[in-house]
Amino acid sequence: MSDRLTPQEKEEEQKVVSEMTKAMKDEGFTEEEVRQGLELAWHIRTKVKPKDDSLSDCC
Repeated sequence: MSDRLTPQEKEEEQKVVSEMTKAMKDEGFTEEEVRQGLELAWHIRTKVKPKDDSLSDCC
C-alpha cells in the first residue's frame, strides 16, 4: 500500500490484508463490501481523503 515500506513491512501488511479479507468473507460480506472496507482502512491509515467525501460536500 505504500512504497516507503521495507520488504518485511510490506510482507506484514499483505498478511494483515489477507487476514482482513478472509475474516470479512467469513462474516458474509460481499466482494464489493470487502473492497470498500479495505479501501476505507487504507484511507484511514494514510489519512488520504476519498474523492467522494460526502461529509465535506455538506458544509
